[in-house]
Amino acid sequence: MIRPVNANKVWLGLVLLHLAASFIAAFSSGIKGGTFFLSFISWFFFCICHEISQRVSLDGVLGPDKTSFLSRIRQGEISRKTFAMILAGFAFWLLLFFLMDDDGRMLVSINMMELAYAAWICCKAATGLGSFCGLGVPRKPWSLLLLVPAALLLFVISGYVNVLSMFFFKDHISGRLIEYNSSLAGSLISIALIPAIVEEIFFRGLLFRSLGGKWRAILVSAACFGLLHMNFNQMSYAFIMGIFFGWIVWKTGNLMTTMVIHGLFNSISILINYFGGPEQAESAAAESAGYDLMTLMAGSDDGRALRGILIVGLLMSVICAGLLYFLIRFYSRINGELHKQAAFSRIEEERGEQTAGFEMGRELEASRWKPSASFFAACIICLVYAVLIEWMSA
Repeated sequence: MIRPVNANKVWLGLVLLHLAASFIAAFSSGIKGGTFFLSFISWFFFCICHEISQRVSLDGVLGPDKTSFLSRIRQGEISRKTFAMILAGFAFWLLLFFLMDDDGRMLVSINMMELAYAAWICCKAATGLGSFCGLGVPRKPWSLLLLVPAALLLFVISGYVNVLSMFFFKDHISGRLIEYNSSLAGSLISIALIPAIVEEIFFRGLLFRSLGGKWRAILVSAACFGLLHMNFNQMSYAFIMGIFFGWIVWKTGNLMTTMVIHGLFNSISILINYFGGPEQAESAAAESAGYDLMTLMAGSDDGRALRGILIVGLLMSVICAGLLYFLIRFYSRINGELHKQAAFSRIEEERGEQTAGFEMGRELEASRWKPSASFFAACIICLVYAVLIEWMSA
């Protein structure tokens, strides 16, 4: 039986690891090959945890005998497939690190440590990472093309929220994008794709599916998603994105959906910054809807014009949200509408292979989530860090 995952401890562990991994990655970047070694070790640990979670006994986390990782390796219980994954990862990271600068390598190292942590959590819960998070290929693979316009619509919505938040908070992300010197391929992988995969695993996978309840899971996971960005500007639009992502996971029952949308969303910013320059990257979301909201950033003395722009932005965001709603409903319908059953129960095909969802419905209903001191401590850490960032950049 799958063991329940404590969302409070997962959240606190993720926040502490995120901070610790940032310092470790920064330190290792000063050592030749340090970030590569760090990423590969994290990948190795991920592969071992994945292997053990596939072989785990239903009577315990690591089987009744509680054998250790090293004992299982010595006993030859690690399959050739896992060794192939390890070697393939070594080759992939080696190639990838030639395509990135130091900042990109550090970011990949941080994400890989967090991915290893996610695999360890699922190993302790006696389940596979993909099984627990409801990760699978949709029944109609071609329908993934529908997620391209979905990402564009979400990009416009978050763009307005981002611009509005800059009335009160400084934009810390645009300058960082400009500083990256990685190749286009390296930037897309290190900034857009890998972070999207890892963040979705944690927030719409582990946290979402261990919270229980539709709106509780959507709102709490969205709040945590925003807080982990640790600056108020990103928190604002990340929270809105998190609500959309949570609803999409609930509706489709498949984490692959939000992984693709999230990756495409991040890629849009990278591509605009790469081909258009920093100013276009900063204002593209607003301009794509037909209105240049960057006049807000310059500060307008005309209150009527300012209110008009705000109203137009709100209307455009509502229209985009409506289009996104119907688009995801259509996507869900053509893939079988697995949402309610997939989000909180295990779904299997006739062959017995798991597709989407997981086996935690009864456990979640029996032990409803309540925020603990660990949960609030993690939230306070994120807020304090964000306050320090604003204060230091003032």
